[in-house]
Amino acid sequence: MLLRLLIFTVLLSGAQVSAAQSLKDRLNNAFGRTSAADEILDPEMAFGFEARASGPESVRLQWRIEDGYYLYRDKFKVAVTEGQVQIDPAALAVPAGKMKQDPSFGAVEINTGNLAFELPVQRLDSAESPLTLQVRYQGCKEDSICYPPISKQVS
Repeated sequence: MLLRLLIFTVLLSGAQVSAAQSLKDRLNNAFGRTSAADEILDPEMAFGFEARASGPESVRLQWRIEDGYYLYRDKFKVAVTEGQVQIDPAALAVPAGKMKQDPSFGAVEINTGNLAFELPVQRLDSAESPLTLQVRYQGCKEDSICYPPISKQVS
């Protein structure tokens, strides 16, 4: 837990860090990472995310999770921020993962590799008007660091 607090502090700290320096660079500098195997990826690279409509009442959410990284199965959240649709949080059918003993959270289920699932949406109007979703998720690098929750807006 102390390590995660330190990481969070490093991420939020503006002291002695150039504004142009990426999250990846700040993490690698903070932990003295030098080899490719030790390198900590930007969350954009570690958890490649994409969302697209797969029909008028369905959105496909997918991640390309790099080797050595994982997403917590119970940290996925989706909310409608724009549009005449409803989603049922219980309909967020994240595929089963594998169990892991996490130092901070205890026994947790994680997803690795390629992950994809459909999110059913219920339209409240007859027109197929655009919608915007806020998708939240959180993950870690195996035996290393955990990223703060990641939030993406997708239309």
